[in-house]
Amino acid sequence: MFGVGSALGPLVGGLLLQVFNWKAVFLMNLPVIAVALIGDAVTITESRDTQVRPFDILGVLLSILGLFALVYGIIQAGITSWTDRDALLAFSAAAVLLGLFALWESRAPHAMLPAAFFKNRSFSAANAALVLVMFAITGVIFFLSQYLQSVLGYSALAAGVCLLPMALVVTVVSILSARISSRLGLKATVGGGILLAAVGLFFLSHVVTADASYTSIALALVIFTAGLGLAMPPATAAVMSSVPVNQAGIGSAMNATTRQLGAALGVVVLGSIMNSVYLSQLAHLPAQAFDAISSGVQEAHVVATSIADPRIAQLITDAASGAFVSGMASAMLVGAVILAVAAMLTFAILPVKVRHAGDDTTTLGMTGDRPEKDEKSEAVTP
Repeated sequence: MFGVGSALGPLVGGLLLQVFNWKAVFLMNLPVIAVALIGDAVTITESRDTQVRPFDILGVLLSILGLFALVYGIIQAGITSWTDRDALLAFSAAAVLLGLFALWESRAPHAMLPAAFFKNRSFSAANAALVLVMFAITGVIFFLSQYLQSVLGYSALAAGVCLLPMALVVTVVSILSARISSRLGLKATVGGGILLAAVGLFFLSHVVTADASYTSIALALVIFTAGLGLAMPPATAAVMSSVPVNQAGIGSAMNATTRQLGAALGVVVLGSIMNSVYLSQLAHLPAQAFDAISSGVQEAHVVATSIADPRIAQLITDAASGAFVSGMASAMLVGAVILAVAAMLTFAILPVKVRHAGDDTTTLGMTGDRPEKDEKSEAVTP
C-alpha cells in the first residue's frame, strides 16, 4: 500500500493541478484524514505496553538535531561544494550529535530505540534495506516528475499517468512477494529484489535523454519497481516480527522512521548530486545567463519564454535540459550503485529466516520484555 501510494501521488497531484490549482494538493489531505480518523475509531482496538516507560527526551533531541545537521550539510554541499565550510561544519555537528545519540541509546534506562534490538540481524539488516529502498524510490520519483514535464514537455496529469506502471507493478509484485519469500527465504527475496531494483535504475540512468521515448522509460520503471515490490514487504515483516509483541510500537515506529529517513536522504543526496552536475554543465554560459537559469530547469524554461529571439530561447532551454538530464543520469547511476552495494550487504547479513523476538532473548537483551506464553506453552523463566 505504501508503494501504491507513492506512485499514485503524482497522478492525483497532476489531476488536481489540471482541474484546480496547486493549493488543491494540500486541501486533498483533508478528506483523506477524515476517512482515516473514522476508520481508526471504528476498526482499531486499543493496546498498551505492559511496561510503560518515560519519554526519552534527550534521545529525541539528539536525533532531531543530528538528522537536521546531516540533511542541512548535504543540501549545502549540493549548492556550493562538498568541501564548503558550512557543509563541513554541519557534517561535523551531525557526526557528534548522532554519535552521542547512539551512545545515549545504548546506556539510557528508558531508551526510545533500545540498542539491543540491533543485535537481531533481522531487525538491523531489514531496516537498513528499507532505508536504501526508500532512498532510491523517492529520489527517482522526485527526478522523473520534473523530467517528464520540463524536459519532455508532458503536462502534470500526463506525467502522473506515465508513472502509473510503477503503481501497478509494485502492487502485483508486493502481493506475490510473500509466496516468493516462503519459497526462496528472506535473504534471497530481499537481496534479490534490491539487486533487481539496482538493475532497473542502472537501465533508467542510460535511457533518460532530452528526447527519450516513453517505452524505454516505462520498461526501466517496470524492472525498478518490480525489485522494490519484491524487497519491501518481507523486509517490513522482518522488522515487525523481530521485536517483542508488547513492544510492537517501537518496531512500527522504527519502520516508519527508516522510510522517512530514506525518503528524505534520497531527495537530498541524489538532488545534491544532480544539482552539482547541473551547475557544472552550465558553467560555460555567460554570467548573466547562468544566474538566470542556475536555480533549475523549470526556471530556465520560464526565462526562455520571455526572450524575443527564438534562437536564443532555444539555446537556453537546450542547455538547461541537457544539463538537467546529465545531472539526473549521474544521480540515478549513484543510486544504482548504492542499491547494488545494499543488495550485497543484505545477502551477507540478513538471515535466511526471520529471527523472532522470542527465539533468542539472551542475544537480544530483552528477557524481561518477552511476551508471556499461553497455557499450552512451557513457562518462561524470568
